[in-house]
Amino acid sequence: LVPLATSAACGGEEPGEIPPPASVPAVAVVRPASMGGTVSFPATVHAVDRADLATRVGGTVMRVPVDVGSRVSSGDVVLVLDDDDVAARIRRAEAQYERARGALARIEPLNVDGAATDQELDDARAAFAVAEAGLAEVRAQQAYTVLRAPFSGVVTARNVDPGDLVSPGRPVLTLAGTGGLEVGADLPGSLEGRVRVGDTLTLVRPE
Repeated sequence: LVPLATSAACGGEEPGEIPPPASVPAVAVVRPASMGGTVSFPATVHAVDRADLATRVGGTVMRVPVDVGSRVSSGDVVLVLDDDDVAARIRRAEAQYERARGALARIEPLNVDGAATDQELDDARAAFAVAEAGLAEVRAQQAYTVLRAPFSGVVTARNVDPGDLVSPGRPVLTLAGTGGLEVGADLPGSLEGRVRVGDTLTLVRPE
């Protein structure tokens, strides 16, 4: 009888018991949906044909007949280097070539008569081949002192002036073709599968 009386006096609840809520909250189930909108990324517009032109030999710039904005056709001269040094090398190579050719012309009949050994003939032929190759190489370098446009376009950058000393491979001019333009942009990996061929993009020029 004593426990029952104690429970009745406490209102029928155990000590520490959480009372039930007055009402049960409603729960709504939602479905994921894609949100429309616009995202933007920096991009550059440049010519499809674009080239940084450089010389294949070093030297002093004699003439630059073009400037930024000049329109050129394929094969037009855009830069000329001083070829005095190359011309001097050509003269030396020609002299070596003539000496080697003369030596070979003298050795060949001597070898036939037995007055020159086969080794001497081989040496003369080798010396002539080296001289001939050297002359062809230096003549080719003379052609490299004149730089020509590889395609038709517009000069967008000029990095040298007459009197400047240039080294092989150093860009001296930048040429952009007039055949068309293309847009380049770096997009994040999160767009993989969301950007497809044929999608319409909008280009906005910054203010």
